Amino acid sequence: MERKPMLKHYILIVMGIVLLTFALYTPAYAWLEEQVTPPLAVVTADPDMPEMYALLWWTPHHPKYGGGFGCAFSTDSAAPTIISPSTSGDLNTYTRDPLPTSGLALISLTVDGTTLPLTLDEEEDHEGYRRWEHISFDYTTPSSGSITFTGIVQDNAGNTKETKFYAVIGEPDGDFYINDKKVSVETEIYVTTLTLNIKFKATKEGADIGWVTVEVYDGYPYGPRIEKLTLDETTPDQEWTGTYTLPHTGVFELRGYFFVQGDPHRKMSLVATTGTEPVPPQTYYRFFMGLLGGIFIAYPVYDIYAEKET
Repeated sequence: MERKPMLKHYILIVMGIVLLTFALYTPAYAWLEEQVTPPLAVVTADPDMPEMYALLWWTPHHPKYGGGFGCAFSTDSAAPTIISPSTSGDLNTYTRDPLPTSGLALISLTVDGTTLPLTLDEEEDHEGYRRWEHISFDYTTPSSGSITFTGIVQDNAGNTKETKFYAVIGEPDGDFYINDKKVSVETEIYVTTLTLNIKFKATKEGADIGWVTVEVYDGYPYGPRIEKLTLDETTPDQEWTGTYTLPHTGVFELRGYFFVQGDPHRKMSLVATTGTEPVPPQTYYRFFMGLLGGIFIAYPVYDIYAEKET
């Protein structure tokens, strides 16, 4: 009796065809090579020393001078960076290693023995170096004294380098004057002449102030900058002066800065309007109150006299 093929036979035939196809069209050595060939060791020659080449302190808003500013810390203990007291900001570390690099294995930043947390912000290859930028958020400077930061970096080849950065707490200060009128970070004045006599007088640690500048903007609040003046140091470490003539009548903004070790400290943000100063609203208020009081007094007096007349 003839035997008919069953379903399982068809399944086995299809599986056999698949296996034969795989055997014919797949290189026989591919799988075997994966099993018998040991993985190759990748070696990166990295004799160069990594370094933390810069440490920057950035504060988004200075409580006294206004605006944001940053400063780079000095690596010279004899010339530390002057930094403001009791001010919060972010510390940015900049590390580099010449290419090819084995990569960064360790980075740490301590300040007077306390290790600060670091967060990787950016990693890139630039001009023959691999560069890393880390941030330590919300560092607050002490109220006085000196500061020593110690940065340690190590690459995967074991090269290690330590760098120290130095700062000292100081707070140079001073005031701007326009036409002998003292102005501040937020001041609005009216001037009747286009010529402005500008003066800056140091009130504290004037010897630490390097230079003083004033920027002039045509319009407020979004006018273009039309001039940048560097005032003359007429009295050493005490007074800086200069003169500027506005190009036309209108509204101008003047921003004044003094610089300490190259870092700007904003001390003036002035809106100057040329023309006659408007009468303050209080003057009109007092006038009408006086007029109304006079009417209240005059009316009964008049009424009394008018009644006597009749």
